[in-house]
Amino acid sequence: MKYTDEFKHEAFRLHRSETSEIEKAAREIGVAPESLRRWVSQDSIDLGQAEGLTTAERGGPSA
Repeated sequence: MKYTDEFKHEAFRLHRSETSEIEKAAREIGVAPESLRRWVSQDSIDLGQAEGLTTAERGGPSA
């Protein structure tokens, strides 16, 4: 299933503001914990907070 960038950004916000537990945040928004973990990791790369290929460098519209 594809999720919109807006949905993913809301997931990042929820994860960062309300809990540091990925499993709990994922359950609250109805996604698999590994999906949220990948999105958070890619978002950190996109924000320059972690090393790796950015979404733009990967050539994709979303993580």
